[in-house]
Amino acid sequence: MFGHDGSFTNESANRVATPASLRSSGVGRWQHTRAQTYTGSFQFFVYFPDQSFMLLRKVTLTITLAGDSFTTVNQVQDFNWDNQLVATGCTIGTARRIP
Repeated sequence: MFGHDGSFTNESANRVATPASLRSSGVGRWQHTRAQTYTGSFQFFVYFPDQSFMLLRKVTLTITLAGDSFTTVNQVQDFNWDNQLVATGCTIGTARRIP
């Protein structure tokens, strides 16, 4: 959810397949950069099945609006308990705005 004040919250799309206890909610910020393009970042915790800490995931996104839909290009970084970078990745997402 994108708040009018620049706040951002993120929930897992896999709440049914992945129990809520294995991933925290994501929190972060977003801002307008130019025209129909925005940037944002958020982070959340991921846990092992026994609910012990697995990693901190940080996501940086570029959002492009097109009418009532948008596309995000996401850069992902995973950090261990010692805040060392252990993995990176990239994802692309699409969604529709809720009126």
